[in-house]
Amino acid sequence: MNPFEVPYILILLIVLALGLFILYWSNRKGWTGAEKRRAGLSVLAVLSLYAIIAGIVFREDQPLGYTLIGTGVVLAVIDIYLTISAHRDD
Repeated sequence: MNPFEVPYILILLIVLALGLFILYWSNRKGWTGAEKRRAGLSVLAVLSLYAIIAGIVFREDQPLGYTLIGTGVVLAVIDIYLTISAHRDD
């Protein structure tokens, strides 16, 4: 592994961990104790997952692999932002 790849992988793992934490936090029980209805994955979440997996698969071709991983992270961040803003409006 190239030492210059390590920061990108760490940033990717941190962003994914934050996304999972936000999804967990948004699906918690509220102050009333009522269980929220859980929805499936959004289209952006599925696209970001596929882009990240494709980036891992195509890691030998570095520009393509990093572009796919970067695209997946950007789509995940957009999905997290849209999820948070939709929950604020409720």
